[in-house]
Amino acid sequence: MYNIFISLYVFFIKLGSLFSEKAREWTKGRKHIFKALKKIEHGDGIIWFHCASLGEYEQGLPVIIKAKEKYPNHKILLTFFSPSGFKNKKHIKLIDYTFYMPADTTVNAYKFVNIVKPVFAVFVKYEFWFNTMSVLKEANIPFIYISCNFRKNQYFFRWYGGWFRQRLRKASHYFVQTQASKDLLEGIRIKQVTISGDTRFDRVKSIADSEYTDNIIEQFIGNSKVFIAGSTWNNDEIIINTAFKTIKDYKLIVAPHVITPENMSRIQFLFNGRSAFYSEYKVNKKGRNPNPDILIIDCIGILSRIYRYADIAYIGGGFGKGIHNILEAAVYGVPVIFGPKYNIYNEAVQLLACGGAYCISNAPELHDILDKFNSNDFLSEAQNACNKYILENLGATDKIIDKINI
Repeated sequence: MYNIFISLYVFFIKLGSLFSEKAREWTKGRKHIFKALKKIEHGDGIIWFHCASLGEYEQGLPVIIKAKEKYPNHKILLTFFSPSGFKNKKHIKLIDYTFYMPADTTVNAYKFVNIVKPVFAVFVKYEFWFNTMSVLKEANIPFIYISCNFRKNQYFFRWYGGWFRQRLRKASHYFVQTQASKDLLEGIRIKQVTISGDTRFDRVKSIADSEYTDNIIEQFIGNSKVFIAGSTWNNDEIIINTAFKTIKDYKLIVAPHVITPENMSRIQFLFNGRSAFYSEYKVNKKGRNPNPDILIIDCIGILSRIYRYADIAYIGGGFGKGIHNILEAAVYGVPVIFGPKYNIYNEAVQLLACGGAYCISNAPELHDILDKFNSNDFLSEAQNACNKYILENLGATDKIIDKINI
């Protein structure tokens, strides 16, 4: 059944490539992949990391860096499932090779493993490729999962999940974020489990500790308080726009999740002449507001660093499929606000509980919480909660790297 599903998935992706740019990228990126893989040099051995997309890449990066430090003569090979991850990854010298992950058919799994011959494999969070897992186990190649979260409604834990449970048991080790995940795995006779926490804490801390100055942001904010809305979608932006019509105390920076000309035009129209684009801010074009209250970030790659300028942050996605990364802001001691779709994210639940985060459902609620943050005591308590929460959750990377023995 699984193999049929994979074959159908590939068929429909190829069909979709006639209409979708993302599907075209997915298909194009996998053409001639095995020919390209045959050209790699193995050094003392290949350590293979696999990530679904960009978020998982950021999650896995601390372990990649530590693995290269521990085994400098080994080659690091990285694969992605998603074009968005492959295209937008940060290029670092520690990673020797980057490819798309071939579709997980039995034939592809054998070909990939036989060509790459990894001495160790690391899957980030939830990339369960069952044919590849079977081939790795058959070849006696150790492979682990890191920063995992499991939920009781997943198919592994349902009455019909026996076949999938058998495949999960093939992994050498699972590093999970919570006791609940460990309990779920042990309940299906998987004992090779360690509660390590989430490597994203280590990643955001390393970004926060790095030196960074943005003259455009500093020029824009001056001496004003700063509200940064990151990874926003349409619903988020409408609520923020409504709330900020009557708020005069903050400079607003909006960093949308989707950076396209069409979306940039929509957002600029929404904020009705009160905004400027980051890329054009230094250009004093005729007719533009020379001192706008709103700056729209129309590029990618800087959001996790500019949160350091914020007094308060809003994290988008909470009115859609789910919130984006709140740790990127919280690591600077910045209290975070988000919409109601947050329950599956441990860090959101935990930060809400300790007073470093706040959930809103509409513009009046956003307006009210911003009023509360005008109290220095209220703001200081939330900032301290964020700082304490981050510090208490560092160290997952070291727990994982100790288990990578080649």
